[in-house]
Amino acid sequence: MVLLGIHLSHGVGSVFQSFGWMNGRYQPMLRRLSVVYAVVVALGFIAQPIYVFLFARQG
Repeated sequence: MVLLGIHLSHGVGSVFQSFGWMNGRYQPMLRRLSVVYAVVVALGFIAQPIYVFLFARQG
């Protein structure tokens, strides 16, 4: 999942670059936004199996 997060962070940053939005003014904000998005997605994928392992084995 860490590799997925790194891959997504790079991919989202590349999308911003392709659209031409990665100029000096917005670059720091867009880089942070891509990292936050990647962390949220990776944590979502990590949380599902952990939840099932801890709470869904009630039977």
